Amino acid sequence: MITQIVNGLGGAIGCRHLPLHNQLLFVEYSGKISVIDLIRPLVSTVSQGTIVLKGTWIFDCETGTLGGAGGAGDIWWEQMTATERQMKPVNGAKIVNLGQVDWSSVTHATLQTLSFSTTPIPGSTDASNQLTNGNIFAVLTNAGNYAKVQVLDYGYNMTVRWATYRVWLQVPGVRYWLHRT
Repeated sequence: MITQIVNGLGGAIGCRHLPLHNQLLFVEYSGKISVIDLIRPLVSTVSQGTIVLKGTWIFDCETGTLGGAGGAGDIWWEQMTATERQMKPVNGAKIVNLGQVDWSSVTHATLQTLSFSTTPIPGSTDASNQLTNGNIFAVLTNAGNYAKVQVLDYGYNMTVRWATYRVWLQVPGVRYWLHRT
């Protein structure tokens, strides 16, 4: 099955992926160079703020609200025992732990290049804890948006700051941006 990625590409004689820019470059038969940006443009910030995630509650990254077990949301601050905890994606969301990185360096473009999974992030009171103060993790929400979350104060009730980005205006038939250099 052939899938058309863009219109207007005049046949390519070679291509190269630029992973740092998440772009594909094509050399066309005419000698022109075409670039496909695989990063979707930022549309808006959906929500952001600081909140206390209560133990055993689910957080919705789009609305910034907490709900009980089985509720709508993206991540569950699961308390398994008095000392074993984990941040678990729910309702189709996915996460990835970024560790101790600079908050402002994690942009909507950075979030789009990450490999998200359904693997929970350990947050226990022992050496396996990855959710220490300052740690950042990313969420691909069940609505298809991207969020970055930073642990500000680790505990049974954990204080975090978050920012959720909507990055792709859903236009039927349009998947990537093409421009010629």
